Amino acid sequence: MLWTVAEAENPVVKRVLMSVPADSGVTFSPAQLEVVKTAFEAWQGPRPVDIRVTVPIWRRRYLVVLAGADRRSPERNKEERMNHPLWVIGNAVAVGIILVSLSVLALAFSEDLSYAMQETQFYLMRLVGHIKIVLGGV
Repeated sequence: MLWTVAEAENPVVKRVLMSVPADSGVTFSPAQLEVVKTAFEAWQGPRPVDIRVTVPIWRRRYLVVLAGADRRSPERNKEERMNHPLWVIGNAVAVGIILVSLSVLALAFSEDLSYAMQETQFYLMRLVGHIKIVLGGV
């Protein structure tokens, strides 16, 4: 008996297999399905930190924070850095928003307001410097 996409229980496996064109004639035996499920479960293994939040600002936005042991090969990491560089404008703006938010919190809860204001100014100046570097010395 061959397995069909409609019988997939894992939503990720189902979504990936649904992307296979129906006219390709791809079918899976129970043993093949078990191999696919095992591969996806290993790929999606639990992480020490797995935070996924959808925020309804303007349009719906999402934030994902994952942390854990890096299981990727050095070649894969290099490819990821080429395809998804760390220092781009969007990331710099996000870091700036986080730093300003943390500084405002520090200011709100600080007993020495002048110190908190100096820290805020320091981090903002560093952020502006990083943005200039990202933009190529503008």
